[in-house]
Amino acid sequence: MKSKVFAAFLSAILLLNMIPTALAADAQTDQASAGTTTAQTQPAAQQSRQAASAVPTQQQAYERMIALKSKYPEGMTWTNSNSYAWKGGIFSVGYGCAGFAFLLSDAAFGDLPARMVRTIDYSSLKVGDILRVNNNSHSVIILKIEDSGVTLAEGNYNSSIHWGRVLTKAQVLQSDYVLTRYPASAASEPKPETSQPKPETEQPAPETSKTHSHTYGAPKFNWSSDYKTCTAVFACTAGDDTQNVRCTVRTEQANGVNHYTASCTFQGKTYTDKKSTEVMPQSEPDNTQKVSKGITIRWNAVPNASVYWIYRKTAGEGWKLLSKTVSSTSYTDQTAEAGKKYAYAVRPVIVLKQRSTAVSK
Repeated sequence: MKSKVFAAFLSAILLLNMIPTALAADAQTDQASAGTTTAQTQPAAQQSRQAASAVPTQQQAYERMIALKSKYPEGMTWTNSNSYAWKGGIFSVGYGCAGFAFLLSDAAFGDLPARMVRTIDYSSLKVGDILRVNNNSHSVIILKIEDSGVTLAEGNYNSSIHWGRVLTKAQVLQSDYVLTRYPASAASEPKPETSQPKPETEQPAPETSKTHSHTYGAPKFNWSSDYKTCTAVFACTAGDDTQNVRCTVRTEQANGVNHYTASCTFQGKTYTDKKSTEVMPQSEPDNTQKVSKGITIRWNAVPNASVYWIYRKTAGEGWKLLSKTVSSTSYTDQTAEAGKKYAYAVRPVIVLKQRSTAVSK
């Protein structure tokens, strides 16, 4: 009888050892990989861990997070390829924005368990809380709380790390849920003093009087000299932030003209800009001659040509049209400067004349 009881007990132990501790993470999404998601409840094991760990003050949480800014500076690349295994317990692994929020959260709270709160109470938010925003598509962590809004740190913001963006109170209240490492019974405490610089750290947000959500106007397009590349520069209307976005350039040729179209997507909107240049002429002069002032070029006559268009270019510049009215087979460029090298090209133009017919009445 005793052997049967022991065998049953051993089978139970083996069965428990086969239960996975966390679910697999989906590396293709910019989110956390869920293990369990219990709102405002904590497993007994997590409650035990919480009792054994010291809950930091909001000031301590802020200082621990901001101390990582030198290691993870503004603009550092951070995309869905970056992941982090969280100690909070609700999710096993975070990718992209969730991964960076989890990294800062562990720096502030160690292995304290997390709680998920789906009802957003602005007055209950604390430094170090993680907000899930933008219709459950982006995770951010709170660095500073004001009556008008919160200051954030976040990863995968335009594929990089960003410190200091602000969400208004109204935007915060639209969050999908909050992940907090503070126990439900935590007493209220003073907000961290972030107005004074900490030793060897840098404040992530501007002064309170200048705090705002970035609003960007129409971009300025910066083209390369050959129109093969283009960058769109988006400037915040307050003048305190810019974002550079590389454009995709498409080239088409029609009627002797190259058409360039640059396009990019920024904050869900697509922006385009266009440039056009004349195609480089195919007929080039067969002779040039220096004169007292400028350079004279000569070429062979083209049958039926009515006029010739004359082009010139120098190193680093495109073709420039000098004249459209040359009817002879020579042209003197009097604007040429001594000591410079020039290239010239000639395009013959044939004008087709329409014959008119008199009509009697």
